Amino acid sequence: MFDERQVIFILNQSKAIVTNSYLILYPKPDLENAINQNPNLDKLLIEALNQITGKAMVDEGRVYGGGMYKLEPKELANVPAFELQGLLSKGSK
Repeated sequence: MFDERQVIFILNQSKAIVTNSYLILYPKPDLENAINQNPNLDKLLIEALNQITGKAMVDEGRVYGGGMYKLEPKELANVPAFELQGLLSKGSK
């Protein structure tokens, strides 16, 4: 059984350096501009990302011996993110 709470997105407000144990996402310039225009947008994006189920993440990733799950950026791009897509298509500015 997969515990969906094992996958979580956090907003790195501290600008802390992260290890390669984490998948790090950076906004592209258009999204960064939108976030700068609407300071609440980054929090809404994190909420939308956290609506993605852990099962959806596992279905696109891979599992190594011992049960370690791995998700590469190209695999993450295949994860259904309807909540995120809906938020961005609204032109949240």
